[in-house]
Formats: sequence, C-alpha cells, structure tokens
Amino acid sequence: MAWASFFVLLAASVSARVTTRSADECGNPPHLENGSPTAQFLSSTSFPVGTTVLYHCHPGYVLQQGSSDSVSCAEGLTWTPLDATCERVDCGNPDEIENGAFVAPSTTFGSVAVYQCNEGYKMSDGGVRICGSSGWTGQAPTCTVSTAAEILNEMITFGHELINKEESVIKSYYHLLERERELLRSKEKLLHEAEKYVNENIL
Repeated sequence: MAWASFFVLLAASVSARVTTRSADECGNPPHLENGSPTAQFLSSTSFPVGTTVLYHCHPGYVLQQGSSDSVSCAEGLTWTPLDATCERVDCGNPDEIENGAFVAPSTTFGSVAVYQCNEGYKMSDGGVRICGSSGWTGQAPTCTVSTAAEILNEMITFGHELINKEESVIKSYYHLLERERELLRSKEKLLHEAEKYVNENIL
C-alpha cells in the first residue's frame, strides 16, 4: 500500500513539472496556417517575457504583403497578435512571345506553362516553364522564322527520300521483268525442241 501511494505521488509530481510552466513565461506561440515558427523556435519550450518568435511560410506559400512575420511574449504573459497570412504563390501570366503562344491552365505554385510556335516558325529554346517559389523558371523561348535555305534543304531531303523509294520500286519491277524474260526463253526453247522432234521423227 505504501509503494502504491509513492508511485501515485511520483506520477503527480512528474505531470506537474511537464504541464506547469514558469510564472513569467508565455505558452506556445500562435498557430499560422500554411506556415510555422522558424527552425530555431520549433523545439523551444520556454518563452520568457520579451521573447520574439519569427515565422515563415511553407514551400509554395509566401507571406502576404503588409503582414508581420513575428509575435512577442508581452508582460501580461500573452502573445502579441499574429498579423500574418501565408498565401499560395501566384506567378501571374508567363511572358508573351512573338509568333507563338503559351498554354497555362493555372498560374499558381507548381503549374506548368507550355509554349508553341506558329506554323512556319521554330523554337530556339526550351518550351516548358514551371511556377516556382520565385516565379516562372527559365526564360520565355523565342520563335524564329525558318530561312529559305532551311526550307530548300527540307525539300531536297524529301526529294531524295522520294527518289530512293522510286528507285527501289523500279529495281523490283526490273527484277520481275528479268524473270518473265527467262520464262519466255524457256518456252521458246521447249517449242523449238518439240518442232525439231516432229520434223525428224514424224514427217
């Protein structure tokens, strides 16, 4: 019975030390939606009067303009009001390009913008940008018109491909004609042998 009473008193003492804070300290700092106290304060359990806690927003969010990023433990052992709002990063519309356009279903954090050039133009740089914490990644591509030489080269390449296909067809047809000629020669030879046999043995 004495041991049971000892353990009850010990548990009560430990609980009191865990839940009771110093008389001149504030409790845990206020909660910030989509944000939290900076790393140096996350593990803190003691907040004496005069302590200032700094906040930051989670990745993909940014502190709204005009917001305050800190609170302080005041004399009345209460935190000053948390006047902060973490709003989702919005990169706005990506840069427009000449002779082309972009497709971007959304402009918030993580969104993707895909650029395309108009017909007759080619893209000189990468055509994909992503909305990150600091705005759109990379640079907007440029669309340049294909030169006359490039167009001619494409036509010449196509011409060579067409000639090669026609040459292959002609070779196949010529091979077939050669086989037909050989067959005709064989028929002529058989007829000649038959005619010779008739003249020598029947007539």
